[in-house]
Amino acid sequence: MLDASMVSDVDVEAARHFKVAVFARSTGLDVVTGEVADDAHHVIGKQPLKRLAASTAHDERLDEQSYRTLLTRLLWDPRNGVAVTRSTHDAHHNRSRPIPRSSLPDCAFAFAREVGLERLIERDYPREEPC
Repeated sequence: MLDASMVSDVDVEAARHFKVAVFARSTGLDVVTGEVADDAHHVIGKQPLKRLAASTAHDERLDEQSYRTLLTRLLWDPRNGVAVTRSTHDAHHNRSRPIPRSSLPDCAFAFAREVGLERLIERDYPREEPC
């Protein structure tokens, strides 16, 4: 079993790498507004990814270390991220201005297909920009 402090260090490093990779792909600009981004948004949310990891761990009888490795891989895969401003991020999550599907990179769709959660893109990202 992994020590709790070790998991935390792994998560912090993985989160840092996620943000750096996401920003590099978008040249640090918000995918919706084109303004300088200050946040990295998970296209497929962390909660569904945590549920997927837990279900997979149960079904495949993974030990704790294998589960943590899977969870880290799912949560911090940079293909599942887009650079956004805090304003864009908040507006997406409170549904006042969801991020349009057309703003998502192809790699986000590939990631969603790979993990079997493409229905969440259909649900959470409108095809057209809202009025």
